[in-house]
Amino acid sequence: MSRSWSPPPPALESGLPELDPHGGPRHGEDPAGGQGPEGGPRLLDFSTNVLPFPPDPELLEAFRDAPLHTYPDPASRRAREAMARHWATDPERIALAPGGGELIHRTAATFVAPGQGLLIVGSTFGEYRRAGLLRGALVREVGRGRARLPDPDAVVEVVRGWDTRRWGPLRLVFLCSPNNPTGDGWPDGAISTVADALPTGSLLVLDESYRSFATGDLSPPHRPTDDRILHIRSLTKDLALPGLRVAVAAGSPEVLELLERAAPPWAVSAPAQRVVEAAVRPGPLERLGRRLEELRRLRVELARGLEDAGWSPRPSTTGFILSRVPDATAVIRSLEARGIRVRDAASFGLPGWVRVGSRTGPENGRLLEALNALAPAGTPPNGTARDRDPGAP
Repeated sequence: MSRSWSPPPPALESGLPELDPHGGPRHGEDPAGGQGPEGGPRLLDFSTNVLPFPPDPELLEAFRDAPLHTYPDPASRRAREAMARHWATDPERIALAPGGGELIHRTAATFVAPGQGLLIVGSTFGEYRRAGLLRGALVREVGRGRARLPDPDAVVEVVRGWDTRRWGPLRLVFLCSPNNPTGDGWPDGAISTVADALPTGSLLVLDESYRSFATGDLSPPHRPTDDRILHIRSLTKDLALPGLRVAVAAGSPEVLELLERAAPPWAVSAPAQRVVEAAVRPGPLERLGRRLEELRRLRVELARGLEDAGWSPRPSTTGFILSRVPDATAVIRSLEARGIRVRDAASFGLPGWVRVGSRTGPENGRLLEALNALAPAGTPPNGTARDRDPGAP
């Protein structure tokens, strides 16, 4: 080339926000786990929030039987109808997407313009903020830096006192319940309280990716007939198929139609559609209930073990646990050197905290053994951590 070249600049005046560090494999790592440091034991990844058991065999069979010689149904009709029957709602109130993260970003791209307002509730998943910033939204957060969701009344106060001159018109409110990473959630009534406070022209985006972990089954959305709420369900977490990338949205047909217009064609693969159909059959549903109950038991046992090791785990309704940790950075690095990965909660706005997703009993045992090996001999449990917990009741 005779002259220098550079790519076009980003459309946003502030540039593009960086990707927050997420759990799971890192660039260049074997997604299946591979080997630990220096060829040691297989890396154990506690940094993700996925059902820690093998995928249901009936779902794997549906995946293998999916047709790959033709394009998938762009409307995902059979999968939508299957979910609608299971949740006793209209198929027009159901949509599929290639993962919850994609659905979050598509929602922001569809309903938020530069200079408009986006409210995020709690110390929570960083993709809500990133999706808003990528649209040039004015992002406000309520409850950030606390290890539990804020009181619903505090959120209502922010919504009703929204200053459009400073924050632009409020378009979206993002709420994760049960929340990632704190593990707590709001009852249905509290969610309705916030929805009732929304001004016209705004939408409550309710991320329910961990609802099944709390309820113990593939239960319906919180408020499936409330048009003011867009429910997001990341099925790949509770189906132990995060590599599949499929999520379900439930809400107003008008909202879902706009989201469908904003999607690329054939966004949801044929295997993903077949797996969703199979997931609501009696056999997989019954087995899912047993697995979710087993995970609840494992999470309770793991929380006790973490407390015995000197951590201060918060109560959780999900399969993961948030805990304040003495010298969190050093603990995270030491565990990584032993082939164990946990999630640094600093990316959620909670430095000094760690999130751990329960795995199987033997794997949880390996984590606790590593923690006990790290603790100096005679070190008592961290009994004062609760007093320093900004989220402690």
